[in-house]
Amino acid sequence: MGRIGPTLLAWCTGVLLTPGPLRAAPCEQPTDRVARLACQLGDGDPTIAIAAAVELAKLGPRAAPAVAELVAALRGLGDPLTLKAGDALARIGPAALPALSRCARGAGRHQRLRCLEIIEQLGLRATAAIPLLIDLLGDPSPTVRHRAIQALRSTGPKALPALKKGLAAKRFFARAAAARALAAFGRKALAALKGALDDRQPAVRLAVVESIGAIGAPARDLLRRARQDPNPAVRRAAARALARLRRRR
Repeated sequence: MGRIGPTLLAWCTGVLLTPGPLRAAPCEQPTDRVARLACQLGDGDPTIAIAAAVELAKLGPRAAPAVAELVAALRGLGDPLTLKAGDALARIGPAALPALSRCARGAGRHQRLRCLEIIEQLGLRATAAIPLLIDLLGDPSPTVRHRAIQALRSTGPKALPALKKGLAAKRFFARAAAARALAAFGRKALAALKGALDDRQPAVRLAVVESIGAIGAPARDLLRRARQDPNPAVRRAAARALARLRRRR
């Protein structure tokens, strides 16, 4: 047998030999606790990676230097490491928003949805993400649009001006998504929704009717107007909303 070359020898010393599959080399144990835990997020042993995410969550905002590694740990929905990494990111707070925003724009589908879910968890602390969320109302994926709507609602009153502008978006499904998000703002959104009842796309008008129906009694006159819409689906939605209002009396 020939001698082991230096490259192969270096590779062999860079892995941990176990009876099972090869695992990544263990972290070099940096003295900084956050750096050490961030390194452990990539460990081949899921138990170690999950434990690291749990410890980072306990640190809250002090775990901010590990944001990139935590976002990288987000995988499929329901994955244990994804859940724990998401919890840590939510506890870090606004410092995680830039990385979460990049993730929501360009990562894989499951990662995008998880990042949007975390932004929603941040609620009023996520107002810096409002422009991103408005852009995502025009995303081709209905699931992404739905998540963006939920996140916008969680950011509170500061989202209202941007959502009103969203009613004029070029893509009809972006306008419909903005209309659905406005339902959370009640009477404050009625004037904007009233104007959107004249949208040329029936899907947008339907979304408007659903939103004003959720607002309730203050929208009664608008619902009566919508009963005259040329589209039968819009008329039926308006009739259902009015029937619900009558039952509440």
